[in-house]
Amino acid sequence: RALMEQLRSRNFILCFVGAEYYAFVHRTFLEYFCAREFVWQFKETQTLSKYELKEDVFGKHWRDEKWHEVLRLIAGMIDAKFVGEIISYLMEQDGEEEKFVNLFLANNLLSEVRSRLAITDVESQLLNKLKDLTEYDLDYFYESYSKEENLVCEIRTQAVEVVAATWRDDHSTYTWLKQRVKFDDNSDVREEAIQQLATGWKDDSETLPILKQLVESDDDNSDVRREAVRQLAIGWKDEPEILPMLKQLVQSDDDRWVRREAVRQLTTGWKDEPEILPMLKQLVQSDDDRWVREQAIRQIAIGWKDEPEILPMLKQLVQSDDDNSDVRREAVRQLAIGWKDEPEILPMLKQLVQSDDWWVREQAIRQIAIGWKDEPEILPMLKQLVQSDDDNSDVRQAAVKQLATGWKDEPEILPILKQLVQSDYNWQVRREVVRQLATGWKDEPEILPMLKQLVQSDYNWQVRREVVRQLATGWKDEPEILPMLKQLAHSDDNSNVREEAVKQLATGWKDEPEILPMLKQLVQSDDHWQVRFEVVRQIVRGWKLHPETLPMLQECVKLNVNWDVRALAVEQIARGWKHHPETLPLLKQLAHSDNNWQVRFEAVRQIFRGWKHHPETLPLFKQLVQSDNDRFVRAVAVQQIATGWKHYPEILPLLKQWIQLNSNWDVRIVAVQQIVIGWKRHPETLPLLKQLVQSDDDWQVRVGAVEQIVIGWKHCPETLPLLKQLAQSDDDWQVRSEALDQIAKGWKRHPETLPLLHECATNDPFENHLDVEENLRLALEFVRFNLLSNYDYNDSLYEFIREVEDHDSFESKNYDELNEFNPRQIALEAIVKHYPDHPQTLPLLQDRAENDPDEQLREWAKKKLQELEN
Repeated sequence: RALMEQLRSRNFILCFVGAEYYAFVHRTFLEYFCAREFVWQFKETQTLSKYELKEDVFGKHWRDEKWHEVLRLIAGMIDAKFVGEIISYLMEQDGEEEKFVNLFLANNLLSEVRSRLAITDVESQLLNKLKDLTEYDLDYFYESYSKEENLVCEIRTQAVEVVAATWRDDHSTYTWLKQRVKFDDNSDVREEAIQQLATGWKDDSETLPILKQLVESDDDNSDVRREAVRQLAIGWKDEPEILPMLKQLVQSDDDRWVRREAVRQLTTGWKDEPEILPMLKQLVQSDDDRWVREQAIRQIAIGWKDEPEILPMLKQLVQSDDDNSDVRREAVRQLAIGWKDEPEILPMLKQLVQSDDWWVREQAIRQIAIGWKDEPEILPMLKQLVQSDDDNSDVRQAAVKQLATGWKDEPEILPILKQLVQSDYNWQVRREVVRQLATGWKDEPEILPMLKQLVQSDYNWQVRREVVRQLATGWKDEPEILPMLKQLAHSDDNSNVREEAVKQLATGWKDEPEILPMLKQLVQSDDHWQVRFEVVRQIVRGWKLHPETLPMLQECVKLNVNWDVRALAVEQIARGWKHHPETLPLLKQLAHSDNNWQVRFEAVRQIFRGWKHHPETLPLFKQLVQSDNDRFVRAVAVQQIATGWKHYPEILPLLKQWIQLNSNWDVRIVAVQQIVIGWKRHPETLPLLKQLVQSDDDWQVRVGAVEQIVIGWKHCPETLPLLKQLAQSDDDWQVRSEALDQIAKGWKRHPETLPLLHECATNDPFENHLDVEENLRLALEFVRFNLLSNYDYNDSLYEFIREVEDHDSFESKNYDELNEFNPRQIALEAIVKHYPDHPQTLPLLQDRAENDPDEQLREWAKKKLQELEN
């Protein structure tokens, strides 16, 4: 007892918790003595055998991270060779469900070993397994920005981090990290490798040049360049060239996200430099990029809040007629956060609730509800907004959300929401009310019956889909929910509702024996590709190890009559059964000769994803570029070649050869895009684009080259004169339209832009003499062109098919007008949008309404005149 009192009152190791019980003050003591006891039993009393220590202590507790410190302490007290055996044991365990905590624990145990010479083989095996984790992926499809993507990112980046930390003294680690930075296919891995290089090898002579090269490179990955900017600004702040580099990036880099990061780093690291604030103010006033302007506003408001001119500047921005909603919205947010106690802020925000700009109105509502919740007039104002007939649903949704979260306990809120969900005319408002009722009033007895009624009776499928989601997650244990979802999945009239029911059944009732048979039946019987897609996806996700899953997918590829099911089955086989001996031969056969372009397209993408380094892959893709009869397959092959083998010396000449000699405009335009992405700073790139713009025979290639010049060389002094020349005198109206559109978007504040637009709106020689069939063909060429230009080949096939479905619906229309491509209308639209208050705008609009030779443009101008008058 005297010893315990000493430990309690003099050493502060124990604390008295009552009834003759004591506890350790700090968990560290508990962990140490727990580990010491296991080691004592193992080494001294020998009541714990090797097998028992490995199986009963490490084997039972490696999944529980609360035990990891104890296990690490044990490893530090026992023989290195036995620790090696434990590490080998952990490597043998299947830790995927636990995010590979077995391997990360093994790494921690290795760190406790004083001399690794006795276990070099085990160390090498562990290192290889951790490096393999940097390429880890789930073997089923998952959406971008989903929790699955976050999981994959977490595992990969943690693997990079522990390799860099544990093997920091091994020079090969530095080499490996540099390779990851340059060549890894995953941006998260590259970012983590950059971070580890910058922090762990900061003093190495190669690190600073590597980071500077990344910042200045043609790398098309914004996140990688942004991370390099961040590390340079943090780690090399005192280097004289860093500040000029950041300022140059802010002023002239082509990537808005890199520019935003440079703005952020300048204001945190060089805030006291006298030129920083004036530069930021200039960005706010005149930069062409709304995201950069928004970031500059944020940094000014945070970093220079006490400067007397900042508050007036923000108020002027909020009240201006700036046509950029994001800029005004950010100014509103910063005023509400930073100047809440200023007496004029609340009246200003209440006035902005009536603004014509719904983005600004929504932000004003949010800030008022958060910052001035206790003001007596706020609740009545929100109630009035919710129940109003405001045309903008986003404003009313914001008011609903603020009422439901900020005034949940007010007795009148629930009746208001119930009335809205039953009778409001706007489906977005009803959907938001469903969310708030299901989360905030789940225990109210009338909510479940109301939602069950809505799922059957609401006339809008978006509302019904949201009800399905809320019922399945919030009332899963109610006995009637499962039968209801099964009925919806089988027989609801709307494919989106059926899709949501399938998703909820497969995730929430996976262990019910009837679910898998039902899903397999739906693959064959549902008449909508969207539902079939979701069914296949859920089967692979939930029943991958089921013996019938792979045969079912193989049968889908070979026999299913729906190409969408076949394409998705290809993706799932490639991801989930990559090492199966039949997978690669199947994909190659499909890429070569399948009758459906969608299936060939997906086979190409999956071969690239899983077998990029196979010796037959590059020759296969080159052959497809030349011989496939579908433009999307050819385009994806070009894109994969340019990105996957960029460092091969023959790729750039090959792309140039395709541009010059290939007979397919789609191949040529994608090759142009890829050269700009991968070789922007090559001395021949810009001259090549200018040559294409001036003299190519395909209008699609010329328009694409114009777009790429603006993307890559907007700040080049020759770009605007080139665009003006094209807009005024090019023989192709498609090229004139593109040039005008780019000038209106990128140079709207230039003094020569308005006169140019005025001239083109009046005098462009465009005439539409084409018949209906030719109009349709030409319009579809534009649609196909935009699909090829804007599609990200790393996106899911699911998203791509949405694009194609939009294209098909467009094709089905009797499209008999081309006014949206008319250069005169493009110029006139730009004038009305960017210069609505200019004294020449209204007379010009009146003139075009009366005198333009194109009937569709005259009608458009008359409609705009009516809108302006109202």
